[in-house]
Amino acid sequence: LRWMNVEYIKAEDEETLFRHVRPHLANWIAEIGEKRVRYAMGMLRGGVESYAQLAERMREVLEPRPPADPETMNLLDDVSARATVAEFAERMAKLPESDWNDFLKLEEHFKEQATAAGEAHGRKGKTLWQPLRAALMRQPHGPELAKVMGIWGRERVLAELRQSLDMARQSVSS
Repeated sequence: LRWMNVEYIKAEDEETLFRHVRPHLANWIAEIGEKRVRYAMGMLRGGVESYAQLAERMREVLEPRPPADPETMNLLDDVSARATVAEFAERMAKLPESDWNDFLKLEEHFKEQATAAGEAHGRKGKTLWQPLRAALMRQPHGPELAKVMGIWGRERVLAELRQSLDMARQSVSS
């Protein structure tokens, strides 16, 4: 039955699914807007067994970040990693607001800007993506970063990056 629920939710049209999840997320709809909540719903619906589980998964992404995983944050101890994340943040801050609200375009920008920031500091592959994940999610695993950026929006993404860089700098100086 769980498998059947997963398949049913996966196949359910967006409007019906949103109608079932909406009561669980009224506060988030008011805070970040229906468009971003719908986007989050679409990105996070895979593999959920119930509407309540989907709402919980969405809350996990929408809520403030959990305490930083120390091992993950160690990825930002390196000066080059911090410089890469800082450059990535600068590049993303220059995007027009309209691009932050066009989720497909934002995914393209994310990959382009991350790659460019990595190239500027000699980073690619794991040495690029792990510090970016650490700075954004503060955890070693989680949803796709480009999708999280679309869900969170410009202000939160840039605030999370700044906060992680500040924490990393304080950790290194201690």
